[in-house]
Amino acid sequence: MHFKGNFMTRRAILLVPSLTRREQLAARDQLVQSLLHYTDGWESSAADSDDSSGMNVTTVTAKGRQGEGEVVLDLYEAYWADLVPDRSGESPWQRFSRGFTLVTYWMTGGLMKALLRGEFPVRTMVAMIIAGLSLIIWYAIVVVVLLKSVAAGDAELPKAITNLTDLLGITGPFTEWAKQINDWPVSVFLAGLLTLGRFEGISNISAFTKAYLRDDPMGEDQMGVRAKARKRVLALLDHVHGRSGDVAYDEVYVVAHSLGGAIAIDALAEYGQRLAGTTLITWGTAIGTLAQREPLIEAEIRKFYTAPTRIRNWVDVVFPNDFMGSKVPIPIEERHGLIERPRLKRIFPDTVSPRIPRGLLFRLSEVHNGYYRSEEAILMLVKPAADLPQPVTDAPADG
Repeated sequence: MHFKGNFMTRRAILLVPSLTRREQLAARDQLVQSLLHYTDGWESSAADSDDSSGMNVTTVTAKGRQGEGEVVLDLYEAYWADLVPDRSGESPWQRFSRGFTLVTYWMTGGLMKALLRGEFPVRTMVAMIIAGLSLIIWYAIVVVVLLKSVAAGDAELPKAITNLTDLLGITGPFTEWAKQINDWPVSVFLAGLLTLGRFEGISNISAFTKAYLRDDPMGEDQMGVRAKARKRVLALLDHVHGRSGDVAYDEVYVVAHSLGGAIAIDALAEYGQRLAGTTLITWGTAIGTLAQREPLIEAEIRKFYTAPTRIRNWVDVVFPNDFMGSKVPIPIEERHGLIERPRLKRIFPDTVSPRIPRGLLFRLSEVHNGYYRSEEAILMLVKPAADLPQPVTDAPADG
């Protein structure tokens, strides 16, 4: 460790949060609370401040209760939740259409081939497909319930629909068919109301992931959402590494949760010489799944193996039952169309699979956010860097 004043280690932690529409710094504040509550064996305290450039930072000071030393953690957040579109105003037809396109998107490409080859856990893809199908079925039932209400005289069809049915001459049969609908659609409709939020949540995640992977333009400037998110992480990295008037950091950790992992990988893949002092810790990313769907993701991971300056360490953390997470794959050496070379030799440590926090074992939909309550994951941010799972080899590739 390095001594600076009274401190043994000063470490910057850059949090790249998950895909959730929440207030700026809310995710960082949650991580601060995790460091105060889930660092057994360390006495921790926190204080808010601004660095010399006015950047908001929360400082957590942790002292080992067995004399391990002291570490000062400055926590920053690479905020990007404002890039996530608000879909609350979508019409049923727009949601139905989105569900259909999501199903076709996640069932095509390299995912099905990877599934057949047994190369990665399928839970993420299955969850996204189920969410899309659920939206399709639920909104189809919405139409059926509407027809039933029309047949019972409790509602009227929109003018545009009645004009169309009159034009096609099917108003009579249309109404008669609606009268034959039994009560089961109403029951399914009511049951769907209880789970629609969950379907919508997974669907929104998969829709934004699709937009991110394709770098779809968003906002008035028409810049791609992937480029925007990456630029924000790079700007924060540059700020932390190039601070003036503040004590320099001994170490920089980038902690990325869920889709934030893909953003962090994009930003770090070509970060240059400063990678030597940077450690990446990913929580519950779906990188294994995304790499199968978009070869560009695997190409970004390959840069971590082949760049002139290699990142100091990359620790991947995934709960065994996290259906929205998958292990980071080892990239192939080179790809030319359908021709693939052997995979590179493993450099970074094996994926860590910690115990799921209590109370989440049978609540699978909440496991994905449980990393903030995982003591094993949180302690990695406090302990010395040498206590992290270490890279396994310096060899760049198989022969």
